[in-house]
Amino acid sequence: DKGYTPYGSGYMDIQKLLNEFLNTESTTRKALGSHLDAHMDTLDAVCVDEIKSMIAKAPRMTAGVTQFTENELAMRYELEIENSLAASLAALVSETPPAGDGNNLVSASLAVKVGKLRNFVLEKATAIAATPYQCAKLSDLNMQAEQLMTQLNIPMPPMVNNLMGVRIRMDDFDPAREITQANGLVALHVDKPEMFVGMATMMVPGFEQLDLANQTEPVKIPAEVLQMEGVDVFALMSDNAIGASIGEQHVSDLNAFMSAEPQDDGTFFSVSYDMAKQMQIQEAFTGQFQMEAVDNNAMINEYSEAMKEVYTEILDRSRVDMRLTGEGLQIDNSMTFK
Repeated sequence: DKGYTPYGSGYMDIQKLLNEFLNTESTTRKALGSHLDAHMDTLDAVCVDEIKSMIAKAPRMTAGVTQFTENELAMRYELEIENSLAASLAALVSETPPAGDGNNLVSASLAVKVGKLRNFVLEKATAIAATPYQCAKLSDLNMQAEQLMTQLNIPMPPMVNNLMGVRIRMDDFDPAREITQANGLVALHVDKPEMFVGMATMMVPGFEQLDLANQTEPVKIPAEVLQMEGVDVFALMSDNAIGASIGEQHVSDLNAFMSAEPQDDGTFFSVSYDMAKQMQIQEAFTGQFQMEAVDNNAMINEYSEAMKEVYTEILDRSRVDMRLTGEGLQIDNSMTFK
């Protein structure tokens, strides 16, 4: 039913596991020893009921291998969520396109209706404040709910409520050079992009000269407007996004990047990155690539270097897609190999 392959699958009944922890006579409780008893014995009947009601919102988790070939391994994790809560969470996801695949260093996307997210969190915080948890161990949740109510009741700028998502694509990065010399694309997806441009026009001197609303091709933002030396940025506005090309190399890709096909499967976060390049950059930043060891001797260094070369030769890309559906949270994780 879940689409898992025979290569591996499993599930965890979170409610049953909790009951095992709470039951002083259970085999699980006894196997975990006295350390768990010290925490569980302080829970009264009220605490037990309130904790069970929270766990009931996400009662089960399943996982399985969805792809296993000579050059790809993919897993899926699914947290089943109570229907009404799952539907409310799924409604927070925008149609912002997911992260793309390709030869770039990293591509990422966040697709969330910020205004609706604020209202959702405020609604839940208000409900807790109106009927606070009676369990003393959950008192921190009551305090956090009150703090959230205070913070979220402050009026937010209209442009923040109009945020629908953000996408980035970094095509390359040389750690030996300045960060300003990196190149890539970024798009801010909004409900009313002209509102953002209007705000920027009022707040940033010289921005009005760009006239983004009437541009059909990316226009270079003057250095005096950016107030950043050594960075070439080209901007463009569409019906639902404001985009920028960092560096001149990919200006011609900006229009297509901004008009990518919207997603319709509830994906709220996705990222794809080149694992081999990521390792090389990490090594450059740390100055070494070592496995943990007690003695830092020549043999260990030689082994680490050999392992690094092997990984660089075989690793291709890693991708994570997180989506909210009417059934709950679904996480797909895949790795490809050269």
